[in-house]
Amino acid sequence: MIDEVIEFNSKVLGIGQRQLSLLSEDEEDYLERALYEELFEFQDAHTDGDLAGVVDGLLDLCYFAIGGLYRSGLTSDQIKKCFAVIHQANMQKKIGVQAKRGGKAIDAVKPENWKSPEQNIKEILSL
Repeated sequence: MIDEVIEFNSKVLGIGQRQLSLLSEDEEDYLERALYEELFEFQDAHTDGDLAGVVDGLLDLCYFAIGGLYRSGLTSDQIKKCFAVIHQANMQKKIGVQAKRGGKAIDAVKPENWKSPEQNIKEILSL
């Protein structure tokens, strides 16, 4: 999925590989609006009982999020490595209840010794 999103950004939108940086205010605003639009489409599809619309909305959220990483200058390899360290950190969590998320659905809870993946991400990005 990562390589396909990068291909789209490169070939369709003409966005080449950039230096690592935060998005410009205009691009951040665009990305935020796009993510909210897809989130609302997901919610509407779920309300309407439209599974295909739910799938479309969720995958479009992924598409825009990955595109945002690429626009921030991450390479495919960096995105994959960052995802891997986030996955490894998440695999240390335990099933539980997250009160801040309403506590009504199955969730994952950080154990006492859980370590954030942010330091590993900084290393991958050479920050």
